[in-house]
Amino acid sequence: MTVPRIGLTLGDPGGVGAEVVLKALASKGRLPEAEYVLFGDARLFGEEARALKLPADFSPWPGGGPARPGIFLRDVAAPAADRTRRRPDAATARRLSGSSRRP
Repeated sequence: MTVPRIGLTLGDPGGVGAEVVLKALASKGRLPEAEYVLFGDARLFGEEARALKLPADFSPWPGGGPARPGIFLRDVAAPAADRTRRRPDAATARRLSGSSRRP
């Protein structure tokens, strides 16, 4: 059986990419059978998974060859300055969303 190979990136190491990817992969409405290859900093994926209490037991992606079902990780280390989880505070979130209303 042939399965598609789907690559997913972490995006900005300080952004919400790891959270979005981890939640999507853990969703009950499970994605179709495919080889999912996550591209990003393994340490950041692990930190985010622990913070969200989600599994992150991905096998290293060997690359090449035919696609095989599963979730794999291609560790792409982020520059040292970007290797922290960051979330905007409430004031910054309001400013970025264009809302001046206070909660």
